[in-house]
Amino acid sequence: MTHTAYNAAWASYLGYLNLKAGGRRGSRSNPKFQVIEEFTAHQLLHTYSSMLYDAGVDPCAQKFLGHADLQVTLKIYTHLSEEKERGAVDALNRFLGDGAGTDGGEGGKGATGGDVGGE
Repeated sequence: MTHTAYNAAWASYLGYLNLKAGGRRGSRSNPKFQVIEEFTAHQLLHTYSSMLYDAGVDPCAQKFLGHADLQVTLKIYTHLSEEKERGAVDALNRFLGDGAGTDGGEGGKGATGGDVGGE
């Protein structure tokens, strides 16, 4: 497939997605209504990799994405979602709040007595 043919096919697919999402084609009297922002197939790789990570499919994601090296998948394509980050902060706060070291020594809620992550 040539680059021109690929671009035409991708534009057609994005137009189809836009119509399915509630958008409309444009005409002289009725402007095009774009519901979704345009995106590239490469952006889908990043999204797919991040969704696999959020679902806990870390090592297998490398094979699903066709990467020879897991580090490529994790360093380049996987992005930490806000939900995953909040979950990590909550897990740490639960751990620190479970009475670990609450006898005045190390552990517990730490020196400040507050939650981790600025919450």
